[in-house]
This record gives sequence, C-alpha cells and structure tokens, in this order.
Amino acid sequence: MAQTENVISAVAKQAPSSPGVYRMFGKNGELLYVGKAKNLAARIKSYAEKGTLSDRIAKMVEETRRMELVRTSTETEALLLEQDFIKRLKPKYNIVMRDDKSYAYLALSKGNFPRIYKYRGAKNSGARFFGPFPNGGALAESLKIMQDIFKLRTCSDSYFRNRARPCLLHQIKKCSAPCTGAISGENYSARATEACSFLKGRDDALMKRLSAKMEAASAAGEFEEAIYYRDQIAHLNQMLKKSPLSGFSEDTDVIALAREGNKAAIEVMFSRSSAMAGNFSYEPTNIDGATDEEIMAAFLDEFYLERERPKSILSNVALEETAVPERGDKKRALDIVLANAKAKLEQRGSQEEHLRSLAKLLGLGDIKRIDVFDNSHISGAAKVGAMIVAGSTGFQKDNYRRYDIKTVVGGDDFGMMEEVLTRRYTRAKEENTLPSLVILDGGEPQLVVARKVLAKLDLDLPLLGIAKTEGHDKGNETLIFGAKRFKLRGGDPILFYLERLRDEAHRFAIKSHRAKRQRQMLSSGLDVIEGIGPKKKRALLNYFGSVRNIENASLDELSKVEGISSALADTIYKSFH
Repeated sequence: MAQTENVISAVAKQAPSSPGVYRMFGKNGELLYVGKAKNLAARIKSYAEKGTLSDRIAKMVEETRRMELVRTSTETEALLLEQDFIKRLKPKYNIVMRDDKSYAYLALSKGNFPRIYKYRGAKNSGARFFGPFPNGGALAESLKIMQDIFKLRTCSDSYFRNRARPCLLHQIKKCSAPCTGAISGENYSARATEACSFLKGRDDALMKRLSAKMEAASAAGEFEEAIYYRDQIAHLNQMLKKSPLSGFSEDTDVIALAREGNKAAIEVMFSRSSAMAGNFSYEPTNIDGATDEEIMAAFLDEFYLERERPKSILSNVALEETAVPERGDKKRALDIVLANAKAKLEQRGSQEEHLRSLAKLLGLGDIKRIDVFDNSHISGAAKVGAMIVAGSTGFQKDNYRRYDIKTVVGGDDFGMMEEVLTRRYTRAKEENTLPSLVILDGGEPQLVVARKVLAKLDLDLPLLGIAKTEGHDKGNETLIFGAKRFKLRGGDPILFYLERLRDEAHRFAIKSHRAKRQRQMLSSGLDVIEGIGPKKKRALLNYFGSVRNIENASLDELSKVEGISSALADTIYKSFH
C-alpha cells in the first residue's frame, strides 16, 4: 500500500488544478480505471484519504502502480474523453452501461416551410430536435400526431420543390400543402412555432392560444378555420389523457435503480411533453463492490453525454443533481419506474437461469451470447438471411442483423446459409463479437455448412441444430449438438426457451423478407405493369408524388389521373393488391 500511496502523492503534487482525465494502471500495465475531474489535483489527492473510500475504490487504489493525466480545456471535454476511453479500453473498475434501445428524435428543419421528420444519428444538421423517443412505435405515433394536429409537411426538400399539385397526405388532411400555396408562409410558420411549443411541453400556453383563435374565428364567421382549431384542441386533450407523466409542469426524467448484489437494472421514464413520455432500460455491468451512488453517477454521466439534461431529475438514489420525492405525483411516478426496474431485474434472473440450464445440457461453460440464424424467400425471390441475438437480458434487438443475399442464385437455402455465416463471422472476428453458442434452424445439412464456414475462418464455435419433425410439430424437435442427438420432453423449460429463440429468428427473417419484397415492389412496381409507359408513369408520379401513394390510392383516385383509363386504373390497383 505504501507504494500506491507514493504513486498517488507524487502524481497529486504534479497535477494541475484544471479539468482533465486520469488513468490508473496496475502492476502489469493493465488499465484499472479512467476518471474525469474538474480539478485533477484535488481529485487525485482524494484517493489518499483512506477512510472516505468505498471498498471497491480502496481495492482499486491498492492495485494502482502508475497514473497518466490528460488536461482538457473544459469539464465537458473531460467527460467526452473519459467516455471515449471507457468504451474503447474497457477498464477493469469502470462501471459500464448497456442499454436495450437506440435513440430516435423528431426533427424540424430550418427554412420558410420547415419539414418534420424522424431522425437518428449525430445532431449536426442544424435542425431542431425533440426527444429522445423510447422506440420506433412511439416516434411514429408522435409524428402522426404532429400531422393530425399541425399538418406540417414530412416530404423531402426535393419532392417539396417539384410538386405541382397537393399529394395524398393533403387529401386525407394530414398536410397543409405548402408546396402548392394552399397555406401562406405566415400561417405555416405559426403552425411550426406551435408545434415547437407543444414538443417542448408548453401545453397549457398552446391550449390557451388555440382556444382564443377558435373563438376569434367563430366570431368572425370563419367557421372552417374555427373547426380546424377545435379539432386541434380535441387531439391535444386526447393526448394529454394518455400520458402517465402529463401532470409534470417541467421537463422531467424519472430514473430508478433496482439492485440485487452484483446485478442491477436502471429504468428511465422521461417527460418532455405529453406526447413524449417513454422509457429506456439499462443494465449496469462490472458493479461488484460499487455503491448505488457510484452506479447512478456513472449512469448519469453516460446518459446525458449526448442529451440535454432536463430541468428536473427524480431518482431513488440521492445525488447532487437528483431529487428524491417523498409524496405526491412525483413519488407515484418514481414508484412506477422503480417497479419496472425491479421487473427487468427479475426477468434477467429468469433469462440467466435458462442460459445456465442450456449450458449444463450441452456441457458448455457460461453462455453470454447466442446467435440464432434463419433464412426467408419465396422461390428464390427477395432473399434475406436473418440473425437474432439473445443473452442474459433476453432478446438483444440492437444486435439483430439482416443480410440481403448477394451471391446466391435461386432458392439455394444452403448457399444462403453459407453466405450469411461467412459475412457474420468474418466481421465478428474483427470486432470481437463472437457468441458462446450458434443455433441454426435445421438439421445435419445446415450444420455441415456451418462447420465448413467456421473451419475456413479458423473458428471453433459450439453449433446447435434444431431439426423439425416431418409434421413440423412443436415439442417434438430433434436437437443436434456435435455427435449428440436428443429430444426434450414436451413442456421442458429448455425446449420452450429454444423454441422461443427459433421462433423469434423466424419472425425476424419473415419480417425482413416482407420489407425487402415491399421495397422491390415500390421501386419497380410501375415498370412491370402492362400498359404503363414512361409518359403514364410520369403522370402518375406527378399526381401522387410517390409509388407508395399510388399503392395506397383507390380505384377512383387512380382514374382521375390524366391518361389513365378505368381499365388501366383497375390493372394498376390489382397489381398492388
């Protein structure tokens, strides 16, 4: 310990009283910990104060033999550098967060007629962003509400500039058609401003403005405009009833930590406005010996790295930046979020039990990750391969992958399997994302292909085949693992778990195939319809704006296009349905 004290004391004396990042290394040069500090000298000196350290931190300090410092201009730069080091180098003592969602936002572009659209990725386009949303469904629902209430355009700028007449969205009252001058720039800008107010959670002020506008329009005899504002108010009232956090008067995140020993789950529910209540789930790892405060502090640092902090953060863990409510609506909201976190922790426990049972059955060590594969096509058309991933937290959907088949002609299932496995595990070797077990929907022929691929890549991964019976009866599958052939009794929990994995892979493969087939139909659907030449194709696209709108058009709508007869409209309709 004396050697450690000497190291820390020496570094503390040389450290600047400015922001930066420090790294602590063990006796063999291994990276133990990466931390950030507003004042490097003060932070490093604090490690010498033995009585104030948790057991985990004291053990880390005891193992430290060397430290390295990096100065930064600001504390924010230090945070960014710290997170980069943690994600790339995975230090022994840093708490790591794994989330089960990707982040999506609503974006409102710049310009005279702003476009509202879904967005993922770095927020560097100059648009205004609202979110994050918990999943694609919540995002799509909010975008639909924006269309219903504010009727802002969602089309691309190039499409917007080249419109000659209103598209189908205007006909079904989901767009105000600024492309054709159906709404003035001033009125459209007012709607965009109201949409921003709504998305920022200023519901009360917006409702008052809409009510005043409705009354003014009614008094002036402009009844169509009054009806528009009435419908907006009705939509907003309906939305406000749906939100579990609609009682919050300011932007709020509710964050709860549930813990059992060295396992933990963090649940986040956020409220930016009634339209934007949602939740994220996180699984902190590498937390053995860490206090709840250390886990929550690490989570907050990472969670708000690329997000704007709300005005209020409620939590069941007291930190400087969090509030712990004791009564009222805020306490009830925290109780709901904590119950969700506990449920996730319990679910993780059952998943781990499945993995332990499966590992015991197959004679394997710990199973951390399972890759499951399936293919889908129709007579060799729209061929896709699909991989789903499962682990201790259940299905890990952010790791799912769809593979458009590139090298196989026709419906060669074995060729498709070979291509998919080759692409997956060539990349997995480079990224170090190899699984503990590979499951294939099929018997010995599929396993032969898989062994061939793995041998070429010099990989030795456990392979399990699930072979269906002749009648495809569930509960009567044959499991093939190496030289072993065995069946499990109907109702066996392991068999049920394996069936769930296989069915999820099949569902994802079918979904991916249908999406590809739809894309192919939309991209070339007009080209394969008899009687549609370049002129008629151009007339249809000019009228409807896109092939998707043509697909959704009725017979009557198709017949209104110049040059499209009733018979041809019928042919077009039937080709899409």
